[in-house]
Amino acid sequence: MSRGLSDHCALMLAIYVENWGPKPLCMLKCWEALPGYNNFVREKWLSFQVEGWGGYVLKEKLKLLKLALKD
Repeated sequence: MSRGLSDHCALMLAIYVENWGPKPLCMLKCWEALPGYNNFVREKWLSFQVEGWGGYVLKEKLKLLKLALKD
């Protein structure tokens, strides 16, 4: 900003945070220690049949996996 009559310059700081919406999945490292966790995730992931381009398939599978983990 301009100095005006003073020898000090004012600063204006702005932080812009992009809102990307809800996170697709929150993974906690401790979940891997649960018996059957890896098999559950693998079976669910392979059971999802999603058609489309790679990014869309990944997004939808993560969304379905999140719902399955919540159940």
